[in-house]
Parts: sequence; C-alpha cells; structure tokens
Amino acid sequence: MARIPAHTIEDAPAAARPLLAEMIQFPPDRATAQHAAQMAPAPAVLEAYVSIRRATARHGTFGQQVRAALMLVAAAADASPYALAIISALGPGGDRTT
Repeated sequence: MARIPAHTIEDAPAAARPLLAEMIQFPPDRATAQHAAQMAPAPAVLEAYVSIRRATARHGTFGQQVRAALMLVAAAADASPYALAIISALGPGGDRTT
C-alpha cells in the first residue's frame, strides 16, 4: 500500500490534470508516471517536476544512460539512500515495473 495516494487524470485536482496528461506524453516508465501521479495533490510541486523534465527533454545533450549515471554519481556523493534507491530503480537496468 502506497503512503501517498496516486491520482489519475480524472480524479486529480483540476490544476494538476494537464500536467499529468503531459507526463503521459513523455516516455516515462510506470514508476515515473506513478511518482507524478503522487504529486498531483500539490500542483505547484507537479508543475516544477514537469518543468524540469520538459527542459531536460528539450535541451539536454546527454543520452539517457549518461544522465542516469550522472544522477547515480551525484546521489552516491551525497550519500542519499533514498536518491540511490530511486535512481537505481529508474535507471538503465533498474526495475522499471512496466
């Protein structure tokens, strides 16, 4: 059971609906979409997250594997168990639960 409920486009707050719809347009895996759905009760948080993903997709120059490796190195340098777990699950070779 998730501690934070995930919303669908239909039951999310009105301000979050277009942002969730936009997340579907990205090629996220199921876990990434789940994280976005859990941010729906706070549209400002979801908007910030979607904006970062949008900017990375439009202007990023590194491939997915390099981005994942950089995130993993940053999380390891920060000694963040939470970030390491999330990045390991979402990164190449991780359990994408799709």
